[in-house]
Amino acid sequence: MVEILFDFESVRLFEQAWNAAPDLFDSMLLEVGRQAVDVLHADIAVYPSVPSYPINWDSGRQRRAFFATNGFGGGIPHVRNGGLPRSWQKDVQLVTSGNVRGVAGQVFTNLPGAKYVQDADYQSRIHEGRWQTVQSVLLQDAPEVTELFRQAAEITLDLTARQMEREP
Repeated sequence: MVEILFDFESVRLFEQAWNAAPDLFDSMLLEVGRQAVDVLHADIAVYPSVPSYPINWDSGRQRRAFFATNGFGGGIPHVRNGGLPRSWQKDVQLVTSGNVRGVAGQVFTNLPGAKYVQDADYQSRIHEGRWQTVQSVLLQDAPEVTELFRQAAEITLDLTARQMEREP
């Protein structure tokens, strides 16, 4: 599971927006949180090309286990069915803890073997260079996600300023 928690307590721009129009800020924050999670989800849930042969096993033991267990239960030859990319899910919600408000976004899978395919800390050599890891996607998408939140803060402040100008 990947969880990204944005805490804007120390970011003056977001603090101004929230203080000026908390309902508008909450709806904007939730929307931009959804956009950010969509970006991450789209890049994590990608099905790579077929492996090159011969397979680069982590060890002879792994190779023997694969064949002894009929492809770890998936059959030999392995039939690609898109299960891992389809297993990735997403969730976004507003969170409050004391005086801190933010948005929590998750991109996650409950597939037990996913970490051996898409987690840099566990990824098997069989999958290196073909399957993106969660960590590489986070690094790749961080600038785009940050920009989404920056733009949302500016839009919210602009809308708040216009609303305040109309009020007597």
